[in-house]
Amino acid sequence: MDPKSIAEVFQQIIDGDDIPAPAGMLKTIKTESAAKRLSGFPYSILENLWHAVFWQTIWLNRLEGKKALSFIADWQSPDPSEFPVLRTQFIANLEKARKTAGGKHFKHKMDSDEKAVKTLVAMAIHDSYHIGQINLMKRVIRKSKG
Repeated sequence: MDPKSIAEVFQQIIDGDDIPAPAGMLKTIKTESAAKRLSGFPYSILENLWHAVFWQTIWLNRLEGKKALSFIADWQSPDPSEFPVLRTQFIANLEKARKTAGGKHFKHKMDSDEKAVKTLVAMAIHDSYHIGQINLMKRVIRKSKG
């Protein structure tokens, strides 16, 4: 896969071509709903989103040649007040990945374009997976209220 193709993948994720558009889906989730731990689910929407942003940061840092975060810090239980910031950061990171891949020049600090593209592919797959999980949890919350 080439950088332009992965940029298109991120554009499809952002636009919600095959999955719910993350910005719209996340915008309609209230903080109290995001923090709620649902029966049968191992984590809340808030914890799920925190985890997704954590990994976005790891992959974007690799592309920028920055030191990696410690994997030990994964799966935190953030304060509900962090939800709006995490929501904004998740969308901003998707945009950043798209711009990195789709820019005039494919700029990164990895050993090769191939490694950089694989990093972006991993991020796209992981983000899509968590968007689906969050959407499912949102639907369960909505159904339990009705």
